[in-house]
Amino acid sequence: MKKIKDIKKIKLEKVPFNYVLSKIESLIDNSFVSFTHNASINWAYRARKNDGKDLFAHTKELWYPPKEKIIQYGRLNKPRNQIFYVAETEGVSVLELKPKAGDLITVMMLEYTGHRNINFFEIGVSETHFQYGIKDGPTLIENSKCGRSFLQEKGYKNNLKIRNFLAGEMMKIVPQGFEYQYKTTAAIGELFLLNTPKEKIDGFMYPSIAGDGSRKKGGKNLALKPHFADAYFKPKEIWVVEVKRVLEDLRCEVICQKKAKTIREDGLIIW
Repeated sequence: MKKIKDIKKIKLEKVPFNYVLSKIESLIDNSFVSFTHNASINWAYRARKNDGKDLFAHTKELWYPPKEKIIQYGRLNKPRNQIFYVAETEGVSVLELKPKAGDLITVMMLEYTGHRNINFFEIGVSETHFQYGIKDGPTLIENSKCGRSFLQEKGYKNNLKIRNFLAGEMMKIVPQGFEYQYKTTAAIGELFLLNTPKEKIDGFMYPSIAGDGSRKKGGKNLALKPHFADAYFKPKEIWVVEVKRVLEDLRCEVICQKKAKTIREDGLIIW
């Protein structure tokens, strides 16, 4: 598709975000159809490197940062945009930080307290599950009988090309210092997550980008709208791990060094 080729030619370091946003919006507008999904999630995990800090004193230090502190593009956010990134397991949350041997990392386990399933868009998870033969992944609209019937008139092949492009962008690895390369996925986040009605979409699910060990086991991340995370995710346990060694496929071995005794209602962490 010409629109996809044109987007791939964009020199992301030289163009403003709104230009990239307009190109992604033009690509998917009236051209791309996708299922939304809902999932029963009880727990989620968020991790942060201690970076010389002995122990974090408050859960707000482990939450999404204040707007003024968000100065770089992220996987699904532009600067100043708050998104609550979590992983489905402790291991994935640690791997997403690209740890090195000797790192101290604080892990926060969160309990979902809502009374309904979480509604989310998904890009890349189905592709990863298919690639590694993992069962029970999200259903693609292109693989459903009703979806294929509907897409005949909308353009089945074009829809699949767009999805493959979006999935490829979501799964690309961006080195530190090259965060401008996130402009395309930040635009995806703007259109699929932040610009959708809050009562319809709570988050965006995408595969772990951390390494082969995580991807091959179907590791997933969830980017949640801030108001949804604040309302329904509560810190349950917090502990500190030390990374003993990182293996070749980017798995790592860790040992627990300390666990919080309790987490007060006001967010104060008692060690």
